[in-house]
Amino acid sequence: IGEDPAEVPVDFNEGDEITHIYSSVGNYNVKVIALSGGAAFAEFNQMVTISDPILLPLDFESITLNYAFVDFGGAGCSVINNPAVSASNPSAKVARMVKGNGSETWAGSFIELSNPIDFSTLQKIKIKSWSPAAGKTIRMKLENSSNANMFLEVDATTSVANAWEELFFDFTGVNLANNYQKLVLFYDFGNAGTGASYYFDDVQLTSGAPTLQLPLSFESSVLTYTFVDFGGAGCSVINNPNASGSNTSSKVAQMVKGNGSQVWAGSFIELAAPINFAALQKIKMKSWSPASGKTIRMKLENSSNANVFLEVDATTTVANGWEELTFDFTGAISSNNYQKIVVFYDFGNAGTGASYYFDDIIQSN
Repeated sequence: IGEDPAEVPVDFNEGDEITHIYSSVGNYNVKVIALSGGAAFAEFNQMVTISDPILLPLDFESITLNYAFVDFGGAGCSVINNPAVSASNPSAKVARMVKGNGSETWAGSFIELSNPIDFSTLQKIKIKSWSPAAGKTIRMKLENSSNANMFLEVDATTSVANAWEELFFDFTGVNLANNYQKLVLFYDFGNAGTGASYYFDDVQLTSGAPTLQLPLSFESSVLTYTFVDFGGAGCSVINNPNASGSNTSSKVAQMVKGNGSQVWAGSFIELAAPINFAALQKIKMKSWSPASGKTIRMKLENSSNANVFLEVDATTTVANGWEELTFDFTGAISSNNYQKIVVFYDFGNAGTGASYYFDDIIQSN
Protein backbone atom coordinates (compact mmCIF):
# COMPACT_ATOMS: atom_id res chain seq x y z
CA ILE A 1 0.00 0.00 0.00
CA GLY A 2 1.96 2.96 -1.26
CA GLU A 3 1.98 6.04 0.94
CA ASP A 4 4.69 8.37 -0.30
CA PRO A 5 7.45 8.99 0.59
CA ALA A 6 7.57 5.46 2.02
CA GLU A 7 5.69 2.31 1.11
CA VAL A 8 3.71 0.36 3.70
CA PRO A 9 4.11 -3.37 3.02
CA VAL A 10 1.31 -5.69 4.17
CA ASP A 11 1.56 -9.51 4.25
CA PHE A 12 -1.65 -11.54 4.25
CA ASN A 13 -3.02 -14.98 3.59
CA GLU A 14 -5.98 -16.20 1.55
CA GLY A 15 -9.26 -14.96 2.99
CA ASP A 16 -7.67 -12.14 5.00
CA GLU A 17 -9.27 -8.72 4.86
CA ILE A 18 -6.74 -5.90 4.80
CA THR A 19 -7.46 -2.37 5.96
CA HIS A 20 -5.20 0.66 6.02
CA ILE A 21 -5.75 4.17 7.37
CA TYR A 22 -4.12 6.85 5.25
CA SER A 23 -2.59 9.81 7.05
CA SER A 24 -3.73 12.32 4.45
CA VAL A 25 -5.90 12.66 1.38
CA GLY A 26 -4.47 12.21 -2.11
CA ASN A 27 -3.78 9.66 -4.84
CA TYR A 28 -2.01 6.44 -3.89
CA ASN A 29 -0.77 3.45 -5.85
CA VAL A 30 -1.93 0.11 -4.40
CA LYS A 31 0.37 -2.72 -5.44
CA VAL A 32 -0.56 -6.39 -4.96
CA ILE A 33 2.09 -9.07 -5.51
CA ALA A 34 0.94 -12.71 -5.61
CA LEU A 35 3.65 -15.30 -4.97
CA SER A 36 3.49 -18.81 -6.29
CA GLY A 37 5.70 -20.45 -3.68
CA GLY A 38 8.52 -20.57 -6.22
CA ALA A 39 10.18 -17.93 -8.34
CA ALA A 40 7.04 -16.95 -10.26
CA PHE A 41 4.85 -14.08 -9.16
CA ALA A 42 2.12 -11.80 -10.46
CA GLU A 43 1.87 -8.08 -9.80
CA PHE A 44 -1.14 -5.76 -9.97
CA ASN A 45 -1.15 -1.98 -9.54
CA GLN A 46 -4.10 0.36 -9.15
CA MET A 47 -4.28 4.05 -8.36
CA VAL A 48 -6.84 4.95 -5.66
CA THR A 49 -8.01 8.37 -4.52
CA ILE A 50 -8.40 8.92 -0.79
CA SER A 51 -10.79 11.73 0.06
CA ASP A 52 -12.23 13.17 3.27
CA PRO A 53 -15.51 14.86 2.38
CA ILE A 54 -17.01 17.74 4.33
CA LEU A 55 -20.39 16.44 5.48
CA LEU A 56 -22.84 16.85 8.34
CA PRO A 57 -22.29 16.40 11.23
CA LEU A 58 -19.57 19.06 11.21
CA ASP A 59 -17.40 19.16 14.34
CA PHE A 60 -14.16 20.82 13.09
CA GLU A 61 -11.97 18.17 14.75
CA SER A 62 -10.49 16.59 11.60
CA ILE A 63 -6.76 17.04 10.98
CA THR A 64 -7.12 16.28 7.26
CA LEU A 65 -10.17 18.31 6.26
CA ASN A 66 -9.80 21.79 4.84
CA TYR A 67 -12.58 23.83 6.44
CA ALA A 68 -12.62 26.46 3.71
CA PHE A 69 -14.91 29.25 4.89
CA VAL A 70 -15.90 31.96 2.46
CA ASP A 71 -16.39 35.29 4.26
CA PHE A 72 -18.40 38.31 3.16
CA GLY A 73 -19.51 41.72 4.40
CA GLY A 74 -16.63 42.17 6.81
CA ALA A 75 -16.91 38.95 8.82
CA GLY A 76 -14.10 36.41 9.16
CA CYS A 77 -14.43 32.72 10.04
CA SER A 78 -11.78 30.14 10.94
CA VAL A 79 -11.23 27.00 13.02
CA ILE A 80 -9.46 27.59 16.34
CA ASN A 81 -8.90 25.92 19.70
CA ASN A 82 -12.05 25.99 21.83
CA PRO A 83 -11.67 29.09 24.04
CA ALA A 84 -14.43 28.00 26.42
CA VAL A 85 -14.05 24.26 27.02
CA SER A 86 -16.84 23.12 29.35
CA ALA A 87 -19.18 20.22 30.04
CA SER A 88 -21.58 21.82 27.56
CA ASN A 89 -18.96 21.67 24.81
CA PRO A 90 -15.84 19.58 25.49
CA SER A 91 -14.59 19.85 21.89
CA ALA A 92 -10.96 20.78 21.25
CA LYS A 93 -11.74 22.71 18.05
CA VAL A 94 -14.56 25.09 17.13
CA ALA A 95 -15.31 27.67 14.45
CA ARG A 96 -14.90 31.35 15.35
CA MET A 97 -16.68 34.15 13.50
CA VAL A 98 -15.38 37.67 14.07
CA LYS A 99 -17.87 40.29 12.94
CA GLY A 100 -15.43 43.11 12.24
CA ASN A 101 -15.98 46.61 13.57
CA GLY A 102 -18.27 48.45 11.14
CA SER A 103 -18.96 45.34 9.06
CA GLU A 104 -22.25 45.00 7.19
CA THR A 105 -25.46 44.10 8.99
CA TRP A 106 -25.52 40.98 6.80
CA ALA A 107 -21.86 40.03 7.30
CA GLY A 108 -21.27 36.31 7.61
CA SER A 109 -19.54 33.26 6.21
CA PHE A 110 -20.37 30.01 4.44
CA ILE A 111 -18.89 26.58 4.04
CA GLU A 112 -19.71 24.33 1.10
CA LEU A 113 -20.43 20.70 1.87
CA SER A 114 -19.19 17.91 -0.38
CA ASN A 115 -22.75 16.65 -0.92
CA PRO A 116 -26.20 18.22 -0.57
CA ILE A 117 -27.84 17.96 2.87
CA ASP A 118 -30.05 14.87 3.16
CA PHE A 119 -33.35 16.08 4.62
CA SER A 120 -35.23 12.86 3.85
CA THR A 121 -35.46 11.84 7.53
CA LEU A 122 -34.42 14.78 9.73
CA GLN A 123 -35.39 18.34 8.82
CA LYS A 124 -33.93 20.47 11.59
CA ILE A 125 -30.32 21.55 12.11
CA LYS A 126 -28.78 22.26 15.50
CA ILE A 127 -25.51 23.91 16.40
CA LYS A 128 -23.64 24.63 19.58
CA SER A 129 -23.22 28.37 19.83
CA TRP A 130 -21.30 30.80 22.06
CA SER A 131 -22.14 34.49 22.08
CA PRO A 132 -20.93 37.37 24.27
CA ALA A 133 -24.56 38.44 24.73
CA ALA A 134 -28.08 37.04 24.86
CA GLY A 135 -30.76 38.22 22.46
CA LYS A 136 -28.59 38.06 19.34
CA THR A 137 -30.22 36.91 16.09
CA ILE A 138 -28.39 34.08 14.36
CA ARG A 139 -29.50 33.42 10.80
CA MET A 140 -28.78 30.16 9.01
CA LYS A 141 -29.14 30.14 5.25
CA LEU A 142 -29.00 27.04 3.06
CA GLU A 143 -28.18 27.66 -0.57
CA ASN A 144 -27.87 25.70 -3.79
CA SER A 145 -24.27 25.60 -5.03
CA SER A 146 -25.05 26.71 -8.59
CA ASN A 147 -28.24 28.73 -8.13
CA ALA A 148 -28.11 31.46 -5.49
CA ASN A 149 -31.85 32.06 -5.92
CA MET A 150 -32.57 28.61 -4.46
CA PHE A 151 -32.23 29.06 -0.71
CA LEU A 152 -33.87 28.77 2.71
CA GLU A 153 -33.36 31.03 5.75
CA VAL A 154 -34.23 30.41 9.40
CA ASP A 155 -33.43 32.53 12.48
CA ALA A 156 -32.64 31.57 16.07
CA THR A 157 -31.91 33.79 19.07
CA THR A 158 -29.16 33.39 21.67
CA SER A 159 -30.48 33.00 25.20
CA VAL A 160 -27.29 33.10 27.27
CA ALA A 161 -24.13 35.20 27.38
CA ASN A 162 -20.56 33.86 27.51
CA ALA A 163 -21.64 30.23 27.55
CA TRP A 164 -22.35 27.40 25.13
CA GLU A 165 -25.94 26.59 24.20
CA GLU A 166 -27.73 24.59 21.52
CA LEU A 167 -29.63 26.52 18.85
CA PHE A 168 -32.17 24.88 16.51
CA PHE A 169 -33.05 25.88 12.95
CA ASP A 170 -36.29 24.33 11.73
CA PHE A 171 -36.38 23.56 7.99
CA THR A 172 -39.48 21.34 8.24
CA GLY A 173 -41.23 21.11 4.87
CA VAL A 174 -38.06 21.60 2.84
CA ASN A 175 -38.50 20.62 -0.81
CA LEU A 176 -36.54 17.38 -1.13
CA ALA A 177 -36.09 17.97 -4.86
CA ASN A 178 -33.89 20.99 -4.14
CA ASN A 179 -30.21 20.52 -3.34
CA TYR A 180 -28.78 22.68 -0.57
CA GLN A 181 -25.01 22.37 -0.29
CA LYS A 182 -23.86 25.76 1.06
CA LEU A 183 -24.35 26.39 4.77
CA VAL A 184 -24.28 30.11 5.59
CA LEU A 185 -24.24 31.68 9.07
CA PHE A 186 -24.84 35.31 10.02
CA TYR A 187 -24.20 36.27 13.66
CA ASP A 188 -25.98 39.29 15.18
CA PHE A 189 -27.91 39.55 11.93
CA GLY A 190 -29.36 43.01 11.25
CA ASN A 191 -26.73 44.92 13.21
CA ALA A 192 -23.42 46.37 12.06
CA GLY A 193 -20.32 44.64 13.37
CA THR A 194 -18.62 45.74 16.58
CA GLY A 195 -15.56 43.50 16.39
CA ALA A 196 -17.18 40.85 18.60
CA SER A 197 -16.27 37.18 18.34
CA TYR A 198 -18.82 34.38 18.16
CA TYR A 199 -18.21 30.63 18.17
CA PHE A 200 -20.10 27.62 16.81
CA ASP A 201 -19.60 23.87 16.69
CA ASP A 202 -21.27 20.47 16.13
CA VAL A 203 -23.50 21.37 13.20
CA GLN A 204 -25.82 18.41 12.67
CA LEU A 205 -29.22 17.24 11.54
CA THR A 206 -31.70 16.49 14.31
CA SER A 207 -35.34 15.69 14.97
CA GLY A 208 -35.37 18.51 17.50
CA ALA A 209 -36.16 16.13 20.34
CA PRO A 210 -33.76 16.14 23.32
CA THR A 211 -31.23 13.31 23.36
CA LEU A 212 -29.28 11.48 26.03
CA GLN A 213 -25.91 13.16 26.26
CA LEU A 214 -23.44 14.42 28.81
CA PRO A 215 -23.98 16.13 31.19
CA LEU A 216 -26.56 13.63 32.45
CA SER A 217 -28.76 14.86 35.30
CA PHE A 218 -31.92 12.67 35.15
CA GLU A 219 -34.13 15.76 35.47
CA SER A 220 -35.76 15.72 32.02
CA SER A 221 -39.52 15.11 31.84
CA VAL A 222 -39.36 14.09 28.17
CA LEU A 223 -36.26 11.89 27.97
CA THR A 224 -36.45 8.15 28.59
CA TYR A 225 -33.59 6.96 30.79
CA THR A 226 -33.31 3.35 29.68
CA PHE A 227 -30.98 1.37 31.93
CA VAL A 228 -29.87 -2.14 31.03
CA ASP A 229 -29.22 -4.19 34.17
CA PHE A 230 -27.09 -7.31 34.57
CA GLY A 231 -25.80 -9.68 37.24
CA GLY A 232 -28.66 -9.05 39.66
CA ALA A 233 -28.52 -5.25 39.91
CA GLY A 234 -31.46 -2.98 39.11
CA CYS A 235 -31.31 0.70 38.14
CA SER A 236 -34.05 3.33 37.74
CA VAL A 237 -34.69 7.06 38.10
CA ILE A 238 -36.43 8.03 41.36
CA ASN A 239 -37.02 11.08 43.56
CA ASN A 240 -33.85 12.07 45.40
CA PRO A 241 -34.16 10.32 48.80
CA ASN A 242 -31.60 12.64 50.39
CA ALA A 243 -31.73 16.08 48.74
CA SER A 244 -29.00 17.68 50.82
CA GLY A 245 -25.38 18.75 50.85
CA SER A 246 -23.79 18.70 47.40
CA ASN A 247 -26.87 17.31 45.65
CA THR A 248 -30.27 18.93 46.01
CA SER A 249 -31.55 17.59 42.65
CA SER A 250 -35.13 16.37 42.55
CA LYS A 251 -34.29 13.24 40.53
CA VAL A 252 -31.41 10.76 40.76
CA ALA A 253 -30.60 7.24 39.58
CA GLN A 254 -30.95 4.43 42.12
CA MET A 255 -29.02 1.18 41.84
CA VAL A 256 -30.12 -1.73 44.01
CA LYS A 257 -27.49 -4.46 44.17
CA GLY A 258 -29.78 -7.39 44.92
CA ASN A 259 -29.07 -9.82 47.73
CA GLY A 260 -26.68 -12.46 46.39
CA SER A 261 -26.18 -10.69 43.07
CA GLN A 262 -22.92 -11.13 41.16
CA VAL A 263 -19.75 -9.35 42.27
CA TRP A 264 -19.83 -7.64 38.84
CA ALA A 265 -23.54 -6.72 38.94
CA GLY A 266 -24.29 -3.30 37.49
CA SER A 267 -26.17 -1.35 34.85
CA PHE A 268 -25.48 0.73 31.75
CA ILE A 269 -27.11 3.54 29.84
CA GLU A 270 -26.39 4.32 26.18
CA LEU A 271 -25.86 7.90 25.04
CA ALA A 272 -27.18 9.23 21.73
CA ALA A 273 -23.62 9.91 20.50
CA PRO A 274 -20.08 8.91 21.53
CA ILE A 275 -18.30 10.93 24.21
CA ASN A 276 -15.91 13.58 22.88
CA PHE A 277 -12.64 13.29 24.82
CA ALA A 278 -10.71 15.83 22.73
CA ALA A 279 -10.37 18.35 25.56
CA LEU A 280 -11.95 16.94 28.74
CA GLN A 281 -10.78 13.46 29.76
CA LYS A 282 -12.23 13.00 33.24
CA ILE A 283 -15.79 12.17 34.24
CA LYS A 284 -17.30 13.30 37.53
CA MET A 285 -20.34 11.75 39.16
CA LYS A 286 -22.25 12.58 42.34
CA SER A 287 -22.62 9.45 44.43
CA TRP A 288 -24.44 8.33 47.60
CA SER A 289 -23.45 5.13 49.35
CA PRO A 290 -24.52 3.61 52.70
CA ALA A 291 -20.85 3.00 53.52
CA SER A 292 -17.42 4.43 52.78
CA GLY A 293 -14.64 2.38 51.25
CA LYS A 294 -16.84 0.93 48.48
CA THR A 295 -15.29 0.49 45.02
CA ILE A 296 -17.28 2.12 42.24
CA ARG A 297 -16.23 1.08 38.76
CA MET A 298 -17.12 3.08 35.66
CA LYS A 299 -16.75 1.38 32.32
CA LEU A 300 -17.02 3.11 28.94
CA GLU A 301 -17.85 0.83 26.05
CA ASN A 302 -18.23 1.01 22.30
CA SER A 303 -21.86 0.39 21.28
CA SER A 304 -21.10 -2.15 18.57
CA ASN A 305 -17.90 -3.75 19.87
CA ALA A 306 -17.83 -4.80 23.54
CA ASN A 307 -14.08 -5.43 23.27
CA VAL A 308 -13.45 -1.69 22.92
CA PHE A 309 -13.74 -0.34 26.44
CA LEU A 310 -12.08 1.53 29.31
CA GLU A 311 -12.51 0.93 33.06
CA VAL A 312 -11.64 3.22 35.97
CA ASP A 313 -12.32 2.77 39.70
CA ALA A 314 -13.11 5.29 42.43
CA THR A 315 -13.72 4.73 46.14
CA THR A 316 -16.47 6.19 48.31
CA THR A 317 -15.19 8.26 51.24
CA VAL A 318 -18.41 9.08 53.11
CA ALA A 319 -21.39 7.07 54.35
CA ASN A 320 -25.04 8.13 53.94
CA GLY A 321 -24.12 11.36 52.20
CA TRP A 322 -23.50 12.78 48.73
CA GLU A 323 -19.98 13.21 47.39
CA GLU A 324 -18.42 13.78 43.96
CA LEU A 325 -16.29 10.98 42.54
CA THR A 326 -13.81 11.50 39.71
CA PHE A 327 -12.97 8.87 37.07
CA ASP A 328 -9.80 9.72 35.17
CA PHE A 329 -9.88 8.56 31.53
CA THR A 330 -6.78 10.49 30.48
CA GLY A 331 -5.60 9.11 27.15
CA ALA A 332 -9.09 8.12 25.97
CA ILE A 333 -9.38 8.26 22.18
CA SER A 334 -12.60 9.80 20.88
CA SER A 335 -12.49 7.73 17.68
CA ASN A 336 -13.03 4.58 19.75
CA ASN A 337 -16.63 5.80 20.10
CA TYR A 338 -17.39 5.16 23.75
CA GLN A 339 -21.17 5.48 23.92
CA LYS A 340 -22.22 3.19 26.78
CA ILE A 341 -21.66 4.28 30.40
CA VAL A 342 -21.58 1.29 32.74
CA VAL A 343 -21.65 1.68 36.53
CA PHE A 344 -20.80 -1.08 39.07
CA TYR A 345 -21.36 -0.35 42.76
CA ASP A 346 -19.40 -2.22 45.47
CA PHE A 347 -17.49 -3.88 42.66
CA GLY A 348 -15.87 -7.20 43.64
CA ASN A 349 -18.42 -8.06 46.34
CA ALA A 350 -21.67 -10.01 46.09
CA GLY A 351 -24.82 -7.99 46.52
CA THR A 352 -26.46 -7.52 49.91
CA GLY A 353 -29.64 -5.78 48.77
CA ALA A 354 -28.14 -2.33 49.46
CA SER A 355 -29.24 0.77 47.52
CA TYR A 356 -26.82 3.25 45.97
CA TYR A 357 -27.57 6.52 44.19
CA PHE A 358 -25.79 8.57 41.50
CA ASP A 359 -26.42 11.79 39.61
CA ASP A 360 -24.90 14.60 37.52
CA ILE A 361 -22.49 12.70 35.29
CA ILE A 362 -20.36 15.35 33.60
CA GLN A 363 -17.05 15.72 31.78
CA SER A 364 -14.31 17.64 33.52
CA ASN A 365 -10.63 18.52 33.37
